[in-house]
Amino acid sequence: MNQKNLLEMVSTEAFFIGLLGFVVEILELSRFKKIHKA
Repeated sequence: MNQKNLLEMVSTEAFFIGLLGFVVEILELSRFKKIHKA
């Protein structure tokens, strides 16, 4: 495996982890708002 492929793999993984964290944050926020409205 050459360095360019490794770099692409790592950056793709970091992107997906960031995206997952973002989605979780949105879900937590919406749930938090629902609790406060109730």
